[in-house]
Parts: sequence; structure tokens; C-alpha cells
Amino acid sequence: MRRMSGSIATVDQENDLTYVKGYMLLIGAILFVVWELYALLFSKLMPYTGNWFLDAIKDDLYYTPLLTGMIMFSVFFVIVNWMALKFFRHN
Repeated sequence: MRRMSGSIATVDQENDLTYVKGYMLLIGAILFVVWELYALLFSKLMPYTGNWFLDAIKDDLYYTPLLTGMIMFSVFFVIVNWMALKFFRHN
């Protein structure tokens, strides 16, 4: 929310949650990278844990790389479409 005082716009710091959203996005990205590194690399090198979910990730050879590639391609597709929309609107 912006308030106009004369010709200078000031940002209301009480209700500005942009930094919280930024930290949430950063934490989510870090968790995603850690999860994918475990699923693609480290789980194959570790012994069986006895946990059915972690052992299923260890034995999986298809869905782990498929989901990783799909998520990365989807993010790329969304960014390219957003940029194309910006070019279309501001041209």
C-alpha cells in the first residue's frame, strides 16, 4: 500500500510483507534443491534405511528424474510466457 505525500511516495512498512514472501521463496528453493540432490544422488549411495518412503526413492529410476525435469521445464515455460506477455503488453 502506498501513500502519497506531496510528490514523494512512501511505502507503509507495517503492512509490507514482501520480505517475508522473499524469505519463503528462498527457503522453498533451498529445500527443493536439497530434496532433489538427495533423491537423485545421495539416496543411491546410502544403504537401505527401513523407511518405506526413503527406500522407494532409492529404488526409483524413473519418476525422480522425470519430476525433476518436469518441474524445471515448467518453471522455464512459465518465465518465458510471462516475459512474452510483458513484451506484448509494453510494445
